[in-house]
Amino acid sequence: MSVSYTEKEPVAVALYGKLNAVSEFQSVDRQYVEMGDYDYPGVFINDVREVRRTVLKDVVHVLWTVLIVVFVFDDSLTLSTTLNAEIKRAIDALKVDVTLGVSGVYNTRVLDVDTDEGFLRPHGVAMLTTEISYLTKS
Repeated sequence: MSVSYTEKEPVAVALYGKLNAVSEFQSVDRQYVEMGDYDYPGVFINDVREVRRTVLKDVVHVLWTVLIVVFVFDDSLTLSTTLNAEIKRAIDALKVDVTLGVSGVYNTRVLDVDTDEGFLRPHGVAMLTTEISYLTKS
């Protein structure tokens, strides 16, 4: 059995590509950018933490946690419905291929979804804590 390895940057590019492929998202970025109403719904990807564990002499298992932040704008009474639809689109985009199409990535999963619970109305914000598991060389 052969082992596939990867590095963080190809994984980040693939994650960006998966979310950018969702045609409903008007903007996707790998860092926070102040967005105006014309950019909604939008997504940015925030690097949270990386846990590295040596499993063999030259093999490192990496659990990379990213925060996928989804922004929506809806000044009607259906803000929560709009936000839920965009959350579902983001999760569905990740579920299509948990390897993100990158050799060496073994799993991608959304661990937690938090929302602003209407506090920022008419803006809605959801934060998807996402964990990506991959192998790299030490």
